[in-house]
Amino acid sequence: MKALITFLATWLVAAQLHADGFSLADANTSTIDRSKWQCKSCSLEGSAVSGDARLGIGAVDSDNDQIVNKFGSDDGGFAVLDARVNGRAGTGRYAFRADNLGTETGNADATYRAGGWGVDLGYAKLTTVESDTAVTPVSINGEVIGISDGYRPVDLEQERERVDLGLDYEFDLHSLELRAFADVYHETRQGDRSSSIGLDLRPANYAEPIDYTTTQYSGGVDIKGDRWASSVLWTTAVFDNDQRGLYAESGEAAKALAPENKSNLLLARANYSLGKTRIDVRLGREWLEQEENYITSLGVPNGITHYNGDVDVLKGGFKLGSRLSRRVKLAARYDYYDRENNSPVFEFDQRVIDGESGDPKENVRYDKTRHRVGLDSYWRLPLGIALDAGYLGEFIERSPASREDTDEHSVYLRARYSITPLHRLRGTARYSVRDGSDYRSLTADNNELRQYHLADRDRWQFEGAYIATPLDELNVELKLRYSDEDYDDTRIGLGEVEDYGYDLTANYRLHTDIDLTVFGGQQWVDRDQFGSEAILVREWSYETDDRYDYVGAGLRWDGLLADRLSLGADYVFSESDSETQVDPGEDYGDYYQWSHSTRLFAEYQWTETTSVRLDYRYERHRDFNFADVTDDAISGLTTLGVLGDRYNAQLLMVSVRYSM
Repeated sequence: MKALITFLATWLVAAQLHADGFSLADANTSTIDRSKWQCKSCSLEGSAVSGDARLGIGAVDSDNDQIVNKFGSDDGGFAVLDARVNGRAGTGRYAFRADNLGTETGNADATYRAGGWGVDLGYAKLTTVESDTAVTPVSINGEVIGISDGYRPVDLEQERERVDLGLDYEFDLHSLELRAFADVYHETRQGDRSSSIGLDLRPANYAEPIDYTTTQYSGGVDIKGDRWASSVLWTTAVFDNDQRGLYAESGEAAKALAPENKSNLLLARANYSLGKTRIDVRLGREWLEQEENYITSLGVPNGITHYNGDVDVLKGGFKLGSRLSRRVKLAARYDYYDRENNSPVFEFDQRVIDGESGDPKENVRYDKTRHRVGLDSYWRLPLGIALDAGYLGEFIERSPASREDTDEHSVYLRARYSITPLHRLRGTARYSVRDGSDYRSLTADNNELRQYHLADRDRWQFEGAYIATPLDELNVELKLRYSDEDYDDTRIGLGEVEDYGYDLTANYRLHTDIDLTVFGGQQWVDRDQFGSEAILVREWSYETDDRYDYVGAGLRWDGLLADRLSLGADYVFSESDSETQVDPGEDYGDYYQWSHSTRLFAEYQWTETTSVRLDYRYERHRDFNFADVTDDAISGLTTLGVLGDRYNAQLLMVSVRYSM
C-alpha cells in the first residue's frame, strides 16, 4: 500500500503544488482547457480517458519543521502528485483525483461506476507542527509521568491519516429512483501536543502523547420521486484512546485523558416541490455513550467503577421557500435542537468539596434546548437594484447555568446596485440584540461576573464593496467592514469589541499576455474587559489592541518563446501585533509576528500534451510572544521553553504535466 501511494504521489506531485490556488501568478486561467476537467458522473465523448496529471519532485531546505504547515513537507526531498482524470473501462466509468499526494498534507480519491454499482476509495493525510523547539524535564513512561533532572527536546507534532471506503447501488423501482449506500472511514491521530498538569505541587506544561483512533460506519437509502425526494441515514462512530490516564510515580492518579466513547445518529430528510414552492424537512436523533472506567477509585462512591455517560440529542427543522414572481421570493425556516443528559449523578467524597456549601460535590449534567426561527425575502428591483432582507431569532434554554434563558433577535439588509455595467456596489448591514432571564450565582464566584456568551449584547455589523472596471485592462475592488459588540450591562467581564478593516485589490493587464495584480489590507480588533476578585467592585481593566497588515503583488507573463513559455512571480508581506494595557498594573509584554513569502515559476509547453515546470518558494517568518518563557524564568513553574514560530525555508521543485 505504501509503495503504491508513493508511486502515485510521485507521479502526480507536481500538479498539486502547482495548483494549490494561493499563487496570484497562477490566477490567469484563460489558457486552461476546461473541457478535459469533468465531474465524476459526466460521460466521456470522443475519448476513453480525459484529464490532467502532474508529477513533481523537489526538496525543502528549512531550519524549522513548522514549514510543513506551509509547504506540506519538512527539510529534505519529496515527490508529489496532482491529478484530475476521468475515463471508461468497458461499460464502467472511473475518476481519479489527487491533491498534494505524497506530501504530509496530501489526499486522493478514486471512483468506479458500472451497472448501477459505485465504489469510492479515499485517502488523506494531514501533519501539523506546533513547535520543534520545545524542551521538557517531564518524562512519560507508559502511563507514569514525572519530573526528571535533565531536559530533553520534544516535537509538538500531530499526524492524522484517514482511509475511506464507500459502496452504493442505484436502481429504479416502478417510477422511483433509489440509491442504497454504505460507507466506512478509519482515522488515526498520533503525536504530541502541549498540555498542562499539576506535579509535585507545582504547575507543569508538558508534551501530552496522543494515540487516537476513530472509526465511523454509515449506511442509508435515497429515494426520488416525481416532485419529491427523501433519504434515511444511520451513522455509528467509535472513538478509541490508547491511553486512559496518567499516574504519578507514587501511583496516584494525576490526569484522566480523553475517554473512549461511541455515538449513533439516525437522520431522515425529505423535500417536496409544488410549482414555485419548495419545502425541506429533516429530523434526527443522536445517542452519545461513554463507559470508560475511572482512572482511580479515590473519591468515587462505593461500588462505582465507571461513568455510564448517556446523552440524547433530538434535532430537526424545516425550510419553506416560494417564488411569488420573477422579482420576489420569500422563505421561512425553523431549527430545533434539544440536548438531554441522562447520565447518573454521583456525590463524591470529601476530597471534592463544594466551596460554597461545604458539601461533597456532584457531577453536573448540562441540558440545552434551542429554537431558531428565520424569515428571508429576496427583491429584484428595477434600475439594477437587488435587496435581501430578513430576521433570525434564537431562543436558548440552558440548565444549569448562571443565566438559563437567552433570547437573540437579528435583522439584516443586503443590497447590490449596478451604477453602470462597469461600476457596482454591494453592502450588508446587520443588527442583533441579546437579553434573557435574571442571573443567579451557582457558586461563590463574583456575582457581577457576566460570561460573554450569556451577557446582554448589542451588535452592529457593516460590510461594503466597490467593484470597478474603469478601463478594459483594469479591475479594482475595495472591501470595507466594521462590527461593534457592546456588552453595556456588564460590570465585570467583556465590555466591548470593535473589529474593522479594509481590503484593496487591483488587476491590470499590461499587455495581452501580461497580468499584474497588487493587493493589501489592514484589520484592527480592540477589546475592553473588566475584572475583580471582590464582589460588586471593579478592581482592574485591560484594553487589548490587535492589528494585522498585509501587502503583496503578483505578475504573470504568458506567450513567450512562440507561446510556449509562461513566467510568474508573487510576493506577500504580512505583519501583526498585539498590545494589552492593564489599569492598574503592569502592561503585558510584546507579541508580534511578520513574514515574507515569495514564489517564482517558469512553465514550458514541451509538446501539445506535455509541459515542464520549475517552482521556487521562499518563506521567512518570525514571531515573538511574551508568554513563551524558559523553564527557570518563573519559580515553581515548569514550561516547554520558547515555542516561537521562527524559520527560513526554501523549496525547489521540477514537475511534468501530461494532458490526456
